[in-house]
Amino acid sequence: MGIKIPINRILLSGLALLIVGCPSQPIVSLAPAPPRPLFEVATIINANAAVIDNTMRARGVVDGYFTTQEGKLRNYHVDGTLFYLAPSFLRFDMKKLGSRMMLVGSNDTHFWIDSQEEGAFSCGQHGQEGDLPLEAPISPSQLIEALGLTVLPPGAGLSPNSPCMQRIVDDYQQILFISGGTNSVPIIKKEYWIDRRAPYLVRKVIFRDKDGRVEMESTLSKYQRLEGKGCWLPYALEAVWPRAQARLQFHINQWKQFNEVTPTSPQFVTPAACDS
Repeated sequence: MGIKIPINRILLSGLALLIVGCPSQPIVSLAPAPPRPLFEVATIINANAAVIDNTMRARGVVDGYFTTQEGKLRNYHVDGTLFYLAPSFLRFDMKKLGSRMMLVGSNDTHFWIDSQEEGAFSCGQHGQEGDLPLEAPISPSQLIEALGLTVLPPGAGLSPNSPCMQRIVDDYQQILFISGGTNSVPIIKKEYWIDRRAPYLVRKVIFRDKDGRVEMESTLSKYQRLEGKGCWLPYALEAVWPRAQARLQFHINQWKQFNEVTPTSPQFVTPAACDS
């Protein structure tokens, strides 16, 4: 007659082996931690973002859909390469069989979107993203924040005049960014949803319009530590634009740092078409 081992003990042993064998994965506790002061949560997020002091490149597969000016839904499945240098440098190149389908770019002065499949090119200076046409609903500045790697404003939650407040729900501490709306009525401009379980990572970033409707919502998951840096990076990003009826899923296979890619490198140079 064999020895019977309780099934719960087997499950716990297996879980322990998984945790020990995957040190680069977040070790998530089962119960949410007690709510923390807002400035403490902001400090944790900023400490992770501050470690990223050079250009990062993410490679993977991009799936999604967008809606044309004629109201038709177009699906896509392409290869994606993203370069990011804090705080405002971005290049997100989406290609199919080596041919570019869409390029989203940003530097310290300009942003641009080149949708070759639709034959549309948009360019402007930062602060003008609200003027983007419907065929290019993706805001480069919002896409940067969708990565969850942006440093939060100094003094968040430390003074009565702080532009932030927080809301506690079951699984998240939500950092709410407040700004003056129509007739100086305060509105929620954007939200950061922070996991209440260690290591307290950004799980959602939401932008809202002046009426409170969602402009863009990103969901971040499958975090891993970057070897040699120690920072947590998401390996799955889903962004949706409800009003524009667009969705993007970026399944990242690799993050890699590139010291040689600087603000003046070709990846971040403003296209000549912006001057025309």
